[in-house]
Amino acid sequence: MHVPKDNLNHLKKQITVFCQSTVAYYLLRTVMARPNFHVSFPEEQLDSPVRYFVGQRGQTLQNGRWSIIRKLGWGPRSSTWLAVDSRDPDNIEAIKVFTVTATEDSSALNELSILQELLKGNLNAFPVIQDHFYEHSTKGRHLCLVLHVLGPSVESLRLSNTGVYLPVHIVKKVVADILDPLSELHGKKIIHGGECHILY
Repeated sequence: MHVPKDNLNHLKKQITVFCQSTVAYYLLRTVMARPNFHVSFPEEQLDSPVRYFVGQRGQTLQNGRWSIIRKLGWGPRSSTWLAVDSRDPDNIEAIKVFTVTATEDSSALNELSILQELLKGNLNAFPVIQDHFYEHSTKGRHLCLVLHVLGPSVESLRLSNTGVYLPVHIVKKVVADILDPLSELHGKKIIHGGECHILY
């Protein structure tokens, strides 16, 4: 990512808000030291029969409330977008947009229900759902979840490392931060049954 000098301080402030763990702080330091650092990832098949949401930078969601900044990633049932709130420019959240297929079957509503239930339990290691809404596109209707941004992915962290391997203390922190919430979910009789996208 290339950051103009006049925007660098504002960007540091915004990213610092997201960085709540030592691992995220490590990535922040690495990215800021290498301003041309860029993480790329494969794109979802937009012509897939599951009907992914087709988004682009500057596109608005929820009747103009959210403006897309960039894509964060995608999985077999959704894509996730970084977006800024038109009501409060300091409010930047992740919006998970389910495919039309996931919206039509029970999987998207099940995830919404689980996240709402976890919110009642004050569990800190899980995505915090802020809101949800439906967005209509040329592909159909998509359930959207507004989630607090957890931070960069473990893959971004790995790619940002200047060495061959991540330092052992970082790997231990990542593993602990994954196992603790999985243990809490198991205690509530919830299992993760799909592709795993780990974020900080």
